[in-house]
Amino acid sequence: MFKYILYYLKNFLILIRINKPTGIMLLMFPAIWSILIVLKEEIDIYLILLFAYGSFIMRSAGCIINDIIDRQFDKNVKRTKSRPLASENLEITDAIILLIIFLVSHSKFFYSNLKHQLTIFALRSTFFEKPTISN
Repeated sequence: MFKYILYYLKNFLILIRINKPTGIMLLMFPAIWSILIVLKEEIDIYLILLFAYGSFIMRSAGCIINDIIDRQFDKNVKRTKSRPLASENLEITDAIILLIIFLVSHSKFFYSNLKHQLTIFALRSTFFEKPTISN
């Protein structure tokens, strides 16, 4: 039983490319920079952590979608033929279930935590603080 769980866990972690964090950083840093620009002196670490979490979840979901769509093509490419779906270490239903878990947890978590903050952010930046470019 424990081997079975470890086998799936390992393949799920490879599927979401946990060992290659570049994509997460490419999503996370612009979001964090935007938060820091808007908030100026009043840094909200909770909001930064929420966006870091969101970057991880959405990048992972994107990797799963990519592997589902490209699984037949990935079998023929040397660099990608060892991915879990291309090598058939995971079934497509396993990947779809994991994708649904990621998308549902992301939408519920962000909707419940950021609904009011994002509305205030949007109103504040739209009507009260116009961005200026200084030379």
